[in-house]
Amino acid sequence: MAEWTYVPDRAFSKSSAPRIREVKFGDGYSQRAQDGINYMNESWSLTFANRSFTDIFNMESFLETKGGNTAFTFQPPGEIEVKVICRTWDASTLYHTGVNSTSIGTLTATFERVYE
Repeated sequence: MAEWTYVPDRAFSKSSAPRIREVKFGDGYSQRAQDGINYMNESWSLTFANRSFTDIFNMESFLETKGGNTAFTFQPPGEIEVKVICRTWDASTLYHTGVNSTSIGTLTATFERVYE
């Protein structure tokens, strides 16, 4: 399994949404239960800012080869390694001109946890 080796910027966000089954009865009473053993939907909104053009190109190439449906491993900062897919990402590059200048860019992506 391929692994994502790039470290995101420190300002990232994580969204969690437990999948719950609920049954409602006519008198206002309801029962709730977790939907399966892998019920936690998680996603991370990540930014990789001020990276070299080469890094941005390599990150995009990696995501393109996964096609939005093939899982890869990712270790969120401070958490355990998880399997994720990436359906959407955006890349921007700022080209510099002049002597000894390099092009830099930013990639933003949303990684969604998957269970396989």
